Amino acid sequence: MRSELATFGERVLPLLDPAEAMHIGSRFAAFVDDDALWRFAPCLVHRDIGPEHVLVSPTGDLAGVLDWEELAVDDPVADFAWLLHEMPEQGERALAAYGGAPDAAFRTRAAVRYALMPFHEVLYGLDTEQEGFVASGIEGVRRRVRSLET
Repeated sequence: MRSELATFGERVLPLLDPAEAMHIGSRFAAFVDDDALWRFAPCLVHRDIGPEHVLVSPTGDLAGVLDWEELAVDDPVADFAWLLHEMPEQGERALAAYGGAPDAAFRTRAAVRYALMPFHEVLYGLDTEQEGFVASGIEGVRRRVRSLET
């Protein structure tokens, strides 16, 4: 996580206003320095859960999950961060089926992981020289920064 946040700091934060960059950088530091957040049991995670990869029955029950190419051992929040924030009702239902939050800091890590997702879009845009992804990602960073306040 420190490495990932360092990359965001080097490549993405300079694209923001200095005050925004300083604020987000300080939130990054607080996040990685809070030892209580890192006491969790890693598990197998899909790492790309979203509507395009989840099949549901006509009654709304889970029927299948597609596209397992990013499968890894990781923090369980990897499979819940987007769902809990973009589709809260379905996210809460999925989390309940999982057995609830597996540790006390789960929701905080999920909020931060959600806030970091647009940073990946910015990097993709920079790496592929696609300004549209950079602009969209920066907009997402600004929109989700409040999730870093948890």
